[in-house]
Formats: sequence, structure tokens, C-alpha cells
Amino acid sequence: NNPRKIAKPDAKDPATLSPEQRSRLTFDFGSEERQRWHYAPRPRSGIARGEMSATQLAAADSLMADSLSETGYKKAQAIIRHELILGRVETRQGAMQFPRDPGLYSYTLFGSAGGEEPWGWQLDGHHLCLNYTIIGGHIVSATPSFFGANPAEVKSGHEKGLRILVEEEDLGRGLLLSLETDQRLRAVIYPTAPADIITRASPHVD
Repeated sequence: NNPRKIAKPDAKDPATLSPEQRSRLTFDFGSEERQRWHYAPRPRSGIARGEMSATQLAAADSLMADSLSETGYKKAQAIIRHELILGRVETRQGAMQFPRDPGLYSYTLFGSAGGEEPWGWQLDGHHLCLNYTIIGGHIVSATPSFFGANPAEVKSGHEKGLRILVEEEDLGRGLLLSLETDQRLRAVIYPTAPADIITRASPHVD
């Protein structure tokens, strides 16, 4: 009932993008690009974190912090850093298929930020996808939103025992285990977990 307020970007901010960067970052609010997001590694539009200057990255992180709760922001940053851990795991297993780089998470902007008309922004990357629509300076939609972690639990190294989504995972399992037998039969739609998320990243769910 009290939407989160998003500050209007400051055109005089030293983090202002170059004309070339701005052309890649910005799309019309009604662009189909708003529906293109995915939690898997893939080529992405917009400006990647690895391309940003320190001041630009600080501004992007500030926007993320303004849009998420403190806990959500910490989890999002942890997921970005988690790519380094996954890279080490896959290298050790000889299973590296995609680059694992925290700099590959990309921002896109839709519409005129800070204006009277609706606008939005997106952060898209492996296991972290944030999408926001802002009207009158307030967030009116924060979907689709995706938080994931691989590995779910770090098994070795300095980060051994790290579980970024520990509360979400444990609460989900706890709910399932609390169900009576007949309830579980109705709640579990596949006896064996499918290979991927059922709805994938489809903009229209069947």
C-alpha cells in the first residue's frame, strides 16, 4: 500500500553513461525487450557490469539497493559473486560450459527514467533477474523476479557451508514435509523433479 520510492536519476551525476552506452542501455517502454529475460547464461542486451566504470557501477548498485530490501540486496550481490565459486567448481570438475563472470550481469532501461510516463529497468544474468516498473517515482511492479544459487551449498574452500538461499530452501522443504499424505499427493505435481523450472522464463505461462 506504500510503494517504494525510486529517486529520479541525476543527469549531472559523474556516473552518467556515454552516448554509445546510453544507446545500448535504453529501449522504449513498450519494447519486447522487457519480456526477454532468462536465469541461464546467454548473450544479453544492455550494459554489462564488467563494462561499467567504478562510478557507474556504484550508481547501478544504488538503484538495486533502492529497489530491494536490505536482505534482498545482500542476496543479489552474493548471487553475482557466486559465479566465481561456480567457475572454480566447474573448472575442477572439467565441466565448464559457460564463462562464469560477475561482470556479465547486464542492465537495461525502458522509457525515460524519472519522467512522468511509466519507465522501468532490468538486471539480467545467471540466476539473478530483476525487473521493475516505476510510475510517478514509485515501484508498481517488481516481476518477473528470479533468485537462484548454484551450488546451493558450497562444499569446499573458504566459503564452505555458504548457502545464499538457506531460508527460502529450508522453508520450502519444511512446508512440503508438514503436509499430510493426501495433501502432498495434490501438492507434488511430478514424482521426480523435472530437468528445469516448469514455467522456464516464458512471458505467458500455460
